[in-house]
Amino acid sequence: MLKLMAESSYEHFVDAAGKKASFDTGDFAALLENLKGLYDDGMVSEGRPGPGQQMFGHMI
Repeated sequence: MLKLMAESSYEHFVDAAGKKASFDTGDFAALLENLKGLYDDGMVSEGRPGPGQQMFGHMI
């Protein structure tokens, strides 16, 4: 899920054809804060889930 979120924003921050990147924008900082929030809120964790573990936490 995190990979998908980062990859979906890639073209917004990286101009592959022009070989330029911009990571000093508020948008990039917001993306990082959103990703961090997912960890902080316990919605995602490091590594892969083991047998019997949930991939996603409850969103109530």
